[in-house]
Amino acid sequence: MWPMSKGGRAPKTTTPRKQEGGRRRSTDRTVAAVQAMEKKRQARRASVDQYRRGRIEEAKENERRGRPGDVDFQRMIKKFREAAREPRPYRVGDVQRLQVNVSVRKRPTNQKEVRRKDWDSVTILNPRVAVHFCKLRVDGITKFLDNTTFEFDQAFSEHANNDEVYS
Repeated sequence: MWPMSKGGRAPKTTTPRKQEGGRRRSTDRTVAAVQAMEKKRQARRASVDQYRRGRIEEAKENERRGRPGDVDFQRMIKKFREAAREPRPYRVGDVQRLQVNVSVRKRPTNQKEVRRKDWDSVTILNPRVAVHFCKLRVDGITKFLDNTTFEFDQAFSEHANNDEVYS
């Protein structure tokens, strides 16, 4: 039972006042908030659908180019390579002054690896070589790259010919 005020009336409630059409202001705000949430949800769903379609197209393009495998890991490796500094040009003079020279050349991906859907996981950043290990976080869903970097006197890409390596 409601306590009575001095005049014998029930106390005023905190419900909002009605507008001309008989609707309450808070109802209008709630409806507007629900409509805004629905617009955001639709935009988010459209964005996810576009991402999925792009990912499928990219996977097909990678297969066509002979680079099958996980698109997400390939994207992370590509982003790493773009962010890395430009490789240092090969300078023969540096090599001749050294008594012991350790040089490496990356080999191209072979057909067996392509059939297994392996991807190129080595980046040459002369004189450094980055090896990318594609892993999943503890949650089992989130993918990330674990990069290990090695430094040599010279590092050559798979496109370097024997004359460049020998000189």
